[in-house]
Amino acid sequence: MSTICGTDFYDTRSVWVDTITNYFSMRERQHIEPLEVRVTALTPNLALMTSEEKGEMALKSGANIKSKHVFTMIWKKEQGGWKILHSHESWMDEQVK
Repeated sequence: MSTICGTDFYDTRSVWVDTITNYFSMRERQHIEPLEVRVTALTPNLALMTSEEKGEMALKSGANIKSKHVFTMIWKKEQGGWKILHSHESWMDEQVK
């Protein structure tokens, strides 16, 4: 498994998990409001999911961030359940008023 986030490449799962853990540790709280979630069956064992959310984060530094967040995922049904084959997310920060 590998991950690309922005322009950074993570070649192991543990490095990626550590990075995400650090991102979440900087947050005081977070609220995500789903606006739309769509699931399209591509085959009996393959599905495309797209979603759009409104997010608000309060960081421990005192900063507040509002953003629009969208993502797509390809899911594959395996013997042990549904697994994510591919995930992509994007967000655009909004100015806090």
